Order: sequence, then C-alpha cells, then structure tokens
Amino acid sequence: MNLRLLGAVLRRRAALRRRDRWTRARLEAYQAAALRELRAYAYARSRFYRRFHYGLETRPLDQLPV
Repeated sequence: MNLRLLGAVLRRRAALRRRDRWTRARLEAYQAAALRELRAYAYARSRFYRRFHYGLETRPLDQLPV
C-alpha cells in the first residue's frame, strides 16, 4: 500500500468534508469564483469562446448562446 497516496487521499477527504459545513453564502461565493476562473481559462485558451462569447464575458451562463 502506498502510504503517501493514502495520506494525500485522507487530507483531500478532510478538506472536502469541511465544505459540508459552509454557509450558503460561502458556497455561492466559491461557485462564483470557480466559474470566473473557468471562464477566464476558456477565453484565454479557446479562440472559439473568445469569438463566440465576445462582449458576453460577464453575462450569466443562462444568457450565453449555446
């Protein structure tokens, strides 16, 4: 058994379990930050998204073209 891997898994599990006690506001803030990060990544690396969503970078997801 790989003890380093087991330790890493247990630390990750503990970190995820702490999120179970987040308030709704904290969860929404985390989700908003993660979405901003994902969109920035997509726009930086995808010519398609830069063109297709030009000018819509801050719009809610439900207002983006599919």
